[in-house]
Amino acid sequence: MACKALVDTLLDGDAAALNSYGARMAGIVFPGETLRVTAWKEDGRYVGNVSAPARDNAVVLGDVEFVPA
Repeated sequence: MACKALVDTLLDGDAAALNSYGARMAGIVFPGETLRVTAWKEDGRYVGNVSAPARDNAVVLGDVEFVPA
């Protein structure tokens, strides 16, 4: 879901414009929980994490790396 959110936001929904995506599981996600994707540009790629705002922004997906083609 995090990858889709980034593709929709950064690549206007064009998955073919994505070169690579990777992330590290860092915590659990409960069904129905709202998640926040935070990413910033660094050396031609986007890096960031996914957190759970309702749990004091606990990181659930870390070391996110999103590289456009």
